[in-house]
Amino acid sequence: MQFRQLAAVLTLPGILGGASALHEQLDIGYLTGNALLVEAKWSVSRSLSHSNADGIVSLQSFPHVIYAALNNFAVADARLSWTRGLWDARKWGQAAFSTASSGFQLSSHMRRKAEPELQQDFENFIALMSAFSCSSLRKLDWSQVVFPEDARRDAVAVFGILPHEPLCTENFNALLGTLLPSGRGTGLAGVLSAEAVFRSVFCMCDLSMALQDDTMSMHLAYRAVFDLQQYERNGQWTLASLFGAHAFTPNPLASASRVSLTLPLPERDKLLVAPGSTAQDHQTMRALYDASAALDAGIGVRRLAGPVPVPPPELAVFRFQLGHGDQDGAFGLSIENRTDRAQTVRVLEVLPWYFRIHLHRAQMYCDARATPMHAIVSEFAYEPAVRRGRPARLESTWYIAPHSTAHVVVPFEREFLRSDDFPADWDRGIELPGALLRQDAPDSPAHTTTTTTNTLLFTWPLPDHTMPFNAVTMSATLLALFYGAFFNMSFRRWYLRIDSDPPANPVRRLIWCLASRLPRRK
Repeated sequence: MQFRQLAAVLTLPGILGGASALHEQLDIGYLTGNALLVEAKWSVSRSLSHSNADGIVSLQSFPHVIYAALNNFAVADARLSWTRGLWDARKWGQAAFSTASSGFQLSSHMRRKAEPELQQDFENFIALMSAFSCSSLRKLDWSQVVFPEDARRDAVAVFGILPHEPLCTENFNALLGTLLPSGRGTGLAGVLSAEAVFRSVFCMCDLSMALQDDTMSMHLAYRAVFDLQQYERNGQWTLASLFGAHAFTPNPLASASRVSLTLPLPERDKLLVAPGSTAQDHQTMRALYDASAALDAGIGVRRLAGPVPVPPPELAVFRFQLGHGDQDGAFGLSIENRTDRAQTVRVLEVLPWYFRIHLHRAQMYCDARATPMHAIVSEFAYEPAVRRGRPARLESTWYIAPHSTAHVVVPFEREFLRSDDFPADWDRGIELPGALLRQDAPDSPAHTTTTTTNTLLFTWPLPDHTMPFNAVTMSATLLALFYGAFFNMSFRRWYLRIDSDPPANPVRRLIWCLASRLPRRK
């Protein structure tokens, strides 16, 4: 799409006509280890049937950027995630949301077209989201994505990862300022602080969009984990101590705005501000605050008497590295089933081309014993990488018995990288993206939870950028020495020495001059 057409799409009239369908919510809950999980969510939907006589859709409060992506770039649905850090399931328990790999991750479905047209739509979509999120997403072009197997016949699944593009304050401010109709300063967006992104232990910004049955929807979520030891003042924490927000301006375009605070039931008397309503079960109490009119920045909790019990995760997954160098280098994936029932997990791995893997030498282990691959892994799909292009795609389904641990070890070799192939921060090393695990909920098969493993950092032979300087210095030195000797040999004057000539040595010449001036005896 030409830029003038894109500009025409983003300047359609009727931005704020009619009632707003924006919903915003701030959920706060406790984790183990004196940690706090903060989740800010915004959602808005709009039907394409709302158009005037000229056929122009009245978007009202729906973001024009999302409308352009869904209506002009063949995007059926997409999820864009910016993540900094790793969700520590061993410490904080199983995440109630789908996590993503560290950096930037894209998971989308695009309506089927001819490949040249689909490639053009994808690159336009990435360029649009890169501009409006202040991110360097242009490196995720068509040659850097993979196409996982998917049951949908009307769309193509597209997946890509940029490990070196984590969440930063520019992304956070740009997404909130662009996608929210009220801007950055009102509603719950005015409570959050972008600087808290770097103060949190884990942070993630998740943007989801979809077009289904002529209805567009957008969901924006910001999640962060804070260590309360850094934010408690006088034995208590508040929204002001977390984000530094002391004033709150209600969002006039939000049809629903509230704050939810969940804490253990025995600690329900530790609230600093009385809630508007409460809801509780046998373990926790949920305090609800209405933020549509006014919100007290002093909402918080006094220090709890004891640790918060969090159920352990059903699956413990992590990547690991074995050996070093090209001959004995290997990386692995471990999945531990901690439940009393067997677990079926779908694993997706995206391996960059500079990791040359050897699947024929891969080894599978179950409870530290060598096991045939087919005993655990089924529905195996592998798409090799393209040199200096598309990464390798590795999909498989794992069947893990109750209370058992399965892990696979895959040897690899390091490909030679030119200076242009390295990332901008090459001194940090080369990062291997985390593996994605999809698991269906036992009580609701339609609901799928995505878990991401940790990333691995590898050292790579780096090119010596001082070589041009060394070559110029050495050649200039040799040239200077050669020119001096050549000039001396070419232009020096030679004389025949006779007995009456003074000596060539300076000291002897001085003595000769002094002796020649003394009177001689007759």
